[in-house]
Amino acid sequence: DVSAVPVLLAQLEDKSLGADVAIALLLLGDRRGVDFHAQSLAAGAELKAYPGEVVGRYGGPSYLLLLRSTADGEGLKALGALQGLGYLGDTRGVPSLLMAMSSKSPHKQVVAAGALEMITGHQINPDQPGVHTLWERYWEEHEQHFQTGVRYRDGRVLDLGLLVEKMSDRDPLVRRGAYDEIVISTGENLPFDADGPWRVQSNNVRDWSRWCRENADRFTPGHWWFNGESIG
Repeated sequence: DVSAVPVLLAQLEDKSLGADVAIALLLLGDRRGVDFHAQSLAAGAELKAYPGEVVGRYGGPSYLLLLRSTADGEGLKALGALQGLGYLGDTRGVPSLLMAMSSKSPHKQVVAAGALEMITGHQINPDQPGVHTLWERYWEEHEQHFQTGVRYRDGRVLDLGLLVEKMSDRDPLVRRGAYDEIVISTGENLPFDADGPWRVQSNNVRDWSRWCRENADRFTPGHWWFNGESIG
């Protein structure tokens, strides 16, 4: 209901609701929540959830420089930016993630490792000795397999089919996130009950799979999309 947009905008600065409000606005085709989270990230504002996730997941490549510069800093905003680089999926953020792996902060190392895994699909135990060197070696050997300016998730070029797959994940948070992302990307609002009975979820996923096949030519794999339009 787009008439709810003014009410949602009034709640953006609520620290406990900011991320949920931003996603609700995105689901209604309004990007102002992303802009608010980008400003919060740059200012180091304290929110319930890392603002980098919203910026990276939904903001598009125009926020790459903000995420990289913030990730090179310290504190919670740096952790949020590292997480955002993972969701952004642009390999131009990998140098910042590798740099964070050499940090003395174990928190930065863990978040950076998770972001690298999100982009590449490769797993290295962050507690393993020499983990920074192992990630650098991996990237030296595999960088040529990734294209610059293309969006990746789990080592694959991100497309609608991958999001539909994640709607069948065992983790309900992954299912909900994938559903939000596919609706925000496409502007299509087919139903999906992330917490409902398996049969209902299966029917929902089947309908989404059919829709994605029928509309595949509208959405180039590896691009960033919002409400059915390319944003990068």
